[in-house]
Amino acid sequence: MLPAYGGYNFADIPNTVLSLFGADPGRPVLDAEILATISSRKFKHVLVLLIDGFGFADFIARAPRYPFFRKICERGDVFSLTSVFPSTTSAALTTFFSGLTPQEHGLPEWNVYLKEVDETIQTLPFKRMSGKYVDELLDAGLNPSLLYDGPTIFEKLKAHGIPSLVFNQRSYAYSGYSSVTRRGAAAMGFQNGSDLMVHLARRLQAAAAPQFFYVYWDAFDNLEHTYAPGSAETEFELESISHMFNEQLLARLGGKVAEDTLLLITADHGHVPVLPEQLTLLSKFPEVASALMQSPAGRTIFPTGGIRDLILHLRPEKLAATQQFLEEKLRGKADVWTTQHAIERGVFGLNAPTPRFLERAGNLWVLPYENQTVWFEYPDKKDKTHFRGHHGGLSPTEVFIPLGVATLAELLD
Repeated sequence: MLPAYGGYNFADIPNTVLSLFGADPGRPVLDAEILATISSRKFKHVLVLLIDGFGFADFIARAPRYPFFRKICERGDVFSLTSVFPSTTSAALTTFFSGLTPQEHGLPEWNVYLKEVDETIQTLPFKRMSGKYVDELLDAGLNPSLLYDGPTIFEKLKAHGIPSLVFNQRSYAYSGYSSVTRRGAAAMGFQNGSDLMVHLARRLQAAAAPQFFYVYWDAFDNLEHTYAPGSAETEFELESISHMFNEQLLARLGGKVAEDTLLLITADHGHVPVLPEQLTLLSKFPEVASALMQSPAGRTIFPTGGIRDLILHLRPEKLAATQQFLEEKLRGKADVWTTQHAIERGVFGLNAPTPRFLERAGNLWVLPYENQTVWFEYPDKKDKTHFRGHHGGLSPTEVFIPLGVATLAELLD
């Protein structure tokens, strides 16, 4: 399933938010069908609730069980959109904050080879693969603008007179990545749902002029990774989210505040169930290891990306032979695309890919079929993934995401 950029894509949401406040995004916005539903509602504020990992199939199957989500379905409108590709948090969140597609903003994945340090890093935590703590590279003197160095939607809103307030978990609300992607917005770190609900309600009630609110909830994604999609643990998490917003937030808001606030609820991707014991390791094939590119300093550039979208940096003269070799070895398990082929198919986004993206996107991608996973074991990092759910690929379950639209007043009992 290829992303439908320009109308039915996650990238269109932030640009639509800009347009709702009267700012010209200069970019595609959501399709007229969706905009008609949104514009038919009168509102002053916009609240985006992004539940990481809550894909469309999951939403449709499970939302009716819980009051908050059920009321969105019954009283509001729900659309299916597509995620960006890679269907990962790092690519999607950077898209949301910038309004740009992955090949434009240049941050394709969680694990990315960074030429500036000549090794693979984990992007959002801004640390080395073997690093122990968030912002290790910041402490080492690197500038987080290496992750993203362009304007943000918050800066554009601010220039139009609209303030933004971003709610993130306290552990990374003020991180290096956050500092470059939420420029122009005020930040509030929360510890758990309790203080999030109190502070969100308080800020909504205090907002006399139009304002944009963004809430990011990561716990559902973490549980889907650990226990698998559809697990009892993730069911309880949805029940908890529903209770927080239905019983704690809405109960604290007056009718006027609720009438003034438009809710857009969405996700960055869905999850597919995976089995760690069935992980295919390309590092066992000498034909792949010997074809890997060397950095100017003579270091091997090991594969990056994730187990659902593996990125290979191959020596150019080995590209065709390695692609053919992997197509044979992974038949029935994965597609193997050159980066150029993927660009031509438009999976990474709109307009021309930036040099930064091309540096980080390698030249060959392994795209496992649904429920399959492929990785390359690093010599100094032998631990295997224990995830039971994952994302990053092009299966419909990963790519389709929901967009729920309602005013908060429509959700009041």
